[in-house]
Amino acid sequence: MNEKFKINAPKVISEPMDHEQVVINLENGCYYNLNESGALIFRFIEAGYDTEEIISLLAKTFGGDREKIAGEVSGFLTALLSEQLIIGSESTQVSTDIAMANGLAAFTTPSFEKYADMQDMLLLDPIHEVTEAGWPHTPEG
Repeated sequence: MNEKFKINAPKVISEPMDHEQVVINLENGCYYNLNESGALIFRFIEAGYDTEEIISLLAKTFGGDREKIAGEVSGFLTALLSEQLIIGSESTQVSTDIAMANGLAAFTTPSFEKYADMQDMLLLDPIHEVTEAGWPHTPEG
């Protein structure tokens, strides 16, 4: 099934770091470090690609067994959904920049490490109380 997802903003924020991605769920206070392939998939989601487009781009860029890539992408998307880092989307907007894979040598099983060691501190900090404008957002006046 071809599905489309988007980042669960403003509850989820992220920042690329080299070829990895750090993602923070401001609602539960956990943060995640996505490996290179996971970060690439996350960036494809941010760019508006649907599941089939992501699988096709990965298969075209890195070669390998398309069915294996499809299974790994599906499992990773399920994990992101269960952590509420992504949600379903109806958007049709797609970025045309597919150069995101530059510098990666190979597609590996996408994964992330979940950390809860700063959970209490992140939940105490007012950054988790964000509006649709996102964070940081300077109030007018």
